[in-house]
Parts: sequence; structure tokens; C-alpha cells
Amino acid sequence: MMHRAGSPGLMTEQVALDKVKKNAKGGILVTSEEISTAFAMLDPDKTGQLTLNSLKKRLGVLFPEMTAKEYRFLMNNKKELTIEDLRELLMENELNGFDPIHDAFRVFDPDGKGVLNEDKLRKAFVSFGFGELSDEELEILKRVRIKLSKSFQT
Repeated sequence: MMHRAGSPGLMTEQVALDKVKKNAKGGILVTSEEISTAFAMLDPDKTGQLTLNSLKKRLGVLFPEMTAKEYRFLMNNKKELTIEDLRELLMENELNGFDPIHDAFRVFDPDGKGVLNEDKLRKAFVSFGFGELSDEELEILKRVRIKLSKSFQT
């Protein structure tokens, strides 16, 4: 959704972004525990390293159009990433103007209308090893998404 400078929607979005916790460099705060959880999700075989192929296998469900160049960027142009490499990349990041939770839901609601792509969400849960998503769990995620969507609208 596009907003003009000074519009209520832009101000609401800025207020939401201001609530995102920051690290010492002003980037998004990412904890060691969050990195460990993400790494475990991206390394289901517990090899201790992420490769281009393992990353494609996990993220391809969410981003089927993602190019090899974009995967290499995520891998910091390395053939393998360890959890320490990931910590080094993320702990002291300088990312701003980004709300990780809002953007995570955007993957399943690309039009920002508060309507989740249920099939894509169910496939993602299975792909990431969380198992089948129950109808009740899906309804909870829909309610969360609608609430987030409203917080970014005018």
C-alpha cells in the first residue's frame, strides 16, 4: 500500500516500525536464541551448515520465484554458512524501516488485504517440519494477520 508523506497511513506505519526493538547499531534486534531457532529450521538434517541447496529447499516453498543470485546474497556469497556465520551477519545488522513480523505475514498475504493464502501457509508449515496446520491454528493465524493488517491501514 502506497502512502503520501504526512498521510495518516504512513504515520501509522511509522509508529508500528518505531516499536520494532533495535540493536546497538540501530538495526533490528535479533537475539542469539532467535538465530539458533532459525538455523535449526533451515538445517533440519542438523549438519551444522547451511548450503545454497538446503536454503532453496526450505525457502523455495515461500519464494518460488527467488533467483540463484538472491540465494547467494542470503548466503553472503559463501558456499556454506555455520550458525556462527549467521550470528555474525545478523547480530549487528543495520536494517531499519522493516517490521519482521509484518513482513513475514506479507509472504502469505502479498496484496495486504488481510487474506492469507491458506494453501501456501499449510505447505510452509509442513515444509518447515511443524506438521499439518489444524483448522483451529489456521484461524488463529488469520486473526493475527487481520489485526496486523489493520494496524498498517489508514
